[in-house]
Amino acid sequence: MKDKKFIFTYDKKTREQLIMLGLIEVQTPAHFYMFVNDFKINFTDSEVDVSKLKFTNIMCV
Repeated sequence: MKDKKFIFTYDKKTREQLIMLGLIEVQTPAHFYMFVNDFKINFTDSEVDVSKLKFTNIMCV
């Protein structure tokens, strides 16, 4: 979702894929991973399982 500022996931493999895509990770508690949404990323062109991503404008820390 291009209109949301943050992406988060609970999945460690998805976290690693987002890091490989160059997304900036935000420091969060150990039970989930949050990233700044880079609006240039097209997830249909990547191997990231979009069903494991949540998009939000709320920074969860």
